[in-house]
Amino acid sequence: MRKIKTYRFHIGTKIPFPEWPQLVHRFMSEQDLHSEGLLYCFADLDFCTGDEKEKALHRSERMRSGPCAKALRDCPALGEVKQLCEPITTTLLLSNIDTGRLLREDTILPLMNKLYRYYGFAECDLFYTNVDFFGAKLPYERDFRSAEGFCERRNLPFDPNAALEEQPRGSMIHLHRDRLKTNLLEVSIDLLHQGEERDPTPYKEAMQALLPKIRMQEFTSLVPSTEEREALRSLELPARAAAGRKLCSAFFNEKLYAFQRRNEEAGSFSVPKSMQKLAAKRAYFYQGDQYSGLYTLYRRLESRAWITLTAFADSGHPGRLNRSGIPISLDFHTLGYSCRFSHTEFSPCSAKDLEAFLAHILDLIEQAEREVLPAFCAVFPPCPEWFEPLPFWEMPLS
Repeated sequence: MRKIKTYRFHIGTKIPFPEWPQLVHRFMSEQDLHSEGLLYCFADLDFCTGDEKEKALHRSERMRSGPCAKALRDCPALGEVKQLCEPITTTLLLSNIDTGRLLREDTILPLMNKLYRYYGFAECDLFYTNVDFFGAKLPYERDFRSAEGFCERRNLPFDPNAALEEQPRGSMIHLHRDRLKTNLLEVSIDLLHQGEERDPTPYKEAMQALLPKIRMQEFTSLVPSTEEREALRSLELPARAAAGRKLCSAFFNEKLYAFQRRNEEAGSFSVPKSMQKLAAKRAYFYQGDQYSGLYTLYRRLESRAWITLTAFADSGHPGRLNRSGIPISLDFHTLGYSCRFSHTEFSPCSAKDLEAFLAHILDLIEQAEREVLPAFCAVFPPCPEWFEPLPFWEMPLS
């Protein structure tokens, strides 16, 4: 099992993307770090709503003259074009993530100024892999869970090239640039070395010193080994947990139904402030991110599994709300299994109204700990002390 801490820096347009490698060089030089080579994934999104013949013609033209074709003329080492076909969208990819053959940085750097302006790629991802944090090189892994989720949500057969940019996991520095200017630099660090957990704080502080005015978000993810994944699959946890999950979902949904409503007038208040206030009062751990608009309260159960309560508010105006309400999710996390107990919407009139509703959910969690959760948690193997819940965006949708 790998435990990986990721520090995500939301650079946006504050620093031009072609200058990011210089920033990485400075960081690695100051920290005496080294990388074994680059993974890359450059994506061209091709939209076509015609019949299959029209789509094929459109795709063929894109293959001849689109971003991938332009990049390959300048750099044949980028390899063959891959296709990921959906009903309306075809994604054309140049990537070495599927082959694992790392590229030298000096092959990519001459292309940095062309990637999104001249070639016109919709998304660009670069990974400085196998960075020797704590003086140890741990080979990265390719995690197919994102590809499985991508195909499952779209009712497509499994394709290992789906969500390629989300598959590399390990100690690395990831540069991401897309057409929407959601430009991110991520420093991911393996924490477990020979069974001991290391402290990544010095590396976080070093990158913060280089990006003093850039907002940072941090989260932890767990990557089970192939053997661990197979062992967890053999336990058939989803099947064994199905009845208990249904019971827990019914418990919460029945008691939350009376609070589902939409007000005619939009309220004006701060979602994060209300959640922080409750976290302090009820001994919950709080984490919020204005950029994504996700605000979460965490509670650890006696079994060391977690319950999370996540509210989504407008990321631009977390203190304002339209009449469509605040989506709120209640999720369960243990080693090898996560599920959603309940998803509801609530449209409060005031901060007091919101706090009363959230407090009601926390009361229900405590009631569930006495009545339904002990039997549900007993289905699962013991949860280790170091286990942390999945980030909200990695949760199963069902």
